[in-house]
Amino acid sequence: MGDRIRQKEGLSYGVGSDLDADASRDGRDDAGSWSVQAIAAPENLEQVERAMREELARLVKDGVGAEELKDAVSGLLTQREQARASDPAVAGGWVSNLFYGRTMQFAADLDAKFRALTVESVNAAIRRHLKPEQFSVYAAGDFAAAKNKAPAKAKAAGP
Repeated sequence: MGDRIRQKEGLSYGVGSDLDADASRDGRDDAGSWSVQAIAAPENLEQVERAMREELARLVKDGVGAEELKDAVSGLLTQREQARASDPAVAGGWVSNLFYGRTMQFAADLDAKFRALTVESVNAAIRRHLKPEQFSVYAAGDFAAAKNKAPAKAKAAGP
């Protein structure tokens, strides 16, 4: 999404996403969420939403490739490793582990699960769980001021 919406189409100042999975003590909390956000000028909101939905549909249809998965897992493991070199992050991890009744072995096991991911298993999970049509859209901004601005006119370039 970032590549398309921010880099290629220039519709947004920034694009990001966040996945919050089950973090209950008993492993049965269905309140996980996935959010996708973009900061954009009000006149670009419809285009940004359309592009997001198209990219989510493409992800469900085409899935991720081997190189993309390799890069994602590598980045995630590096981030987790670097966090364990930070005293505040380690202290926070201990507090979290105490709350959830886990040990540091949980983190080691989770890292091993990330390393074991396959393109097939990730794409099957995407197709099973990701339902772009169920995403809600929320917009915040000064839309009154945007209405008072004249929209930019697109120019066609010719030979």
